[in-house]
Amino acid sequence: MAKQQRDGGHDTSGATREARGRVAEQLARLERSERDALHGLQGALCSYVGALKGEGASADQVTAAVRELVRTPATPDAELVIAPAVREALVHLAVSWCAAEFARQEEMANSNARQDSRSDGERQEPDGSAASHA
Repeated sequence: MAKQQRDGGHDTSGATREARGRVAEQLARLERSERDALHGLQGALCSYVGALKGEGASADQVTAAVRELVRTPATPDAELVIAPAVREALVHLAVSWCAAEFARQEEMANSNARQDSRSDGERQEPDGSAASHA
């Protein structure tokens, strides 16, 4: 069995560690002021949220993991490039992205569960109501 690490108070698998590594790479790009780094960071964070959520992490655990990761400089010169206030603003931005992604995935899971329950003996009427058939 692969060794698991803790991430925001949550044990993580190799897939989640890989997603975390992609976030660190995108954060390093941002710290080097590379083009489109902020967009890349957002996409990597969404993948990381999905990986953590897929392992059963709570919203609080995901938030803690994201805060910890984004607060940690990814390059040796990061503290010279990104002022502490800017880093904190980035943390807040990242947390808001992740909260939105977590909620989106929750809604998707709930929608899929509703679809599954309808297909287990119910069909959708043209007006959108569900009708059971015995």
